[in-house]
Amino acid sequence: MDERHERIAAENKMAEERHYSGIYKKPVPLISPEECYINTNNNIIPILFSKWTVYGFLSFLVTGDQGCGKSTYLKSIARFYPPSAALRVSELQPELNLRFAYPNRNILAFAETGSVSVQDGLDFQKKTSGTVNIIGEIATAPAASWYSQTCKVASRSGAGTHHAKTVPDLITAFAMNMMSVAGYNNEKSVEVMVADAIDVDIHMARDRGDRFCERITEISAIKQEAYPFPDITRAKFENAVVEPEKAALVNEQEYYKRVTDRATFSYHNLCEFDRKTKTYEFVSMFSDEFIKRILANIPADEEKLFVQDMNAILKVAGKGKLL
Repeated sequence: MDERHERIAAENKMAEERHYSGIYKKPVPLISPEECYINTNNNIIPILFSKWTVYGFLSFLVTGDQGCGKSTYLKSIARFYPPSAALRVSELQPELNLRFAYPNRNILAFAETGSVSVQDGLDFQKKTSGTVNIIGEIATAPAASWYSQTCKVASRSGAGTHHAKTVPDLITAFAMNMMSVAGYNNEKSVEVMVADAIDVDIHMARDRGDRFCERITEISAIKQEAYPFPDITRAKFENAVVEPEKAALVNEQEYYKRVTDRATFSYHNLCEFDRKTKTYEFVSMFSDEFIKRILANIPADEEKLFVQDMNAILKVAGKGKLL
C-alpha cells in the first residue's frame, strides 16, 4: 500500500515469466448506494433490502467475481450501521479504508504484519467491545474461519466479501475451508454452522462494463430436529399407538436420510436483476424469522420505519402491504 492507499502488486521474477508491477486498487471515493445502481429501474428494492440487512444486524457477505464492485458496495452500505455500532475490520492488506470514509464512526481496522497475524488482531478485537466484525476479503481458508468464529460469537453480526457465484458454492467453499483449518470432520454439521453464520448473500455482477446487484438471497440453516419417534416404547402417531418395530423402522429410515442427503440449509431470493430490462424485481419478503430478528435488533420507535420501507418495496412490486 502506498501513501494514497492504493494497492500495488509487484513481482521481481521469482514466479512470473517477467518483472511485473501494477496498481490494482485505487482508492474509491465513498459513493451512495443509489450511485451503485445507476441506469437501473426499481433500485429502491435492493437498496432497502441492503439497508435493513445492515441496520438489523444480520450477518451478510457481498459476493461476486473480481472487479464487480464488492468492496465498493460493502463500503457504501456500511453507512446503514447505527452510529453507535463499533465496527472492527480485519484484512490481510488494508483496502476498505472505512475509517477514512466514515471519520466520525467508531471504527478500528487491523491488518496483518510480519509479526502480527490477523488471528492475533481478532483476539485483541474481542477486548475492544466491537459490535460488528468485517473481514475485508474472504479468499483463504483462515479468512473463512475468522468470519465464522466472530460473527456469531465475538460480535453482534459479521460482514465481508467472497468470490462465490452461487449460494451452494458459498456454503460448500466455507465448509471445506473450515474443515481444513479448524479440524472438523463432519461436513453436514459444518454446513449447518456455516449457513447459520451467513444470513444474507448480496451477489454483485458486471456485464459489458455495467456493475449491478444480481440478487439478494436469504439463507437459513436447517437445524437438527428430533427423530419421528424419540421413544419407540411409547410411540404414538395421531393418537394411535405405533408398534415399536414400526417406530424403529421409521427412525432408521430417517437416520439414513440424515447421513446421506440431509439438507443442511435453505435459501430464497429476495430480489433479482433482469439484465434485459435493467430492472430489479421483487421475489419474496424477509422470512418471518428474519423479520423478528430485525425488529429485535432495532429500537422500538423505528419499527414503523422498517414496515414503511418494506411496504415501499411491495408498492414498487405491485404487491400488498406487509402490515
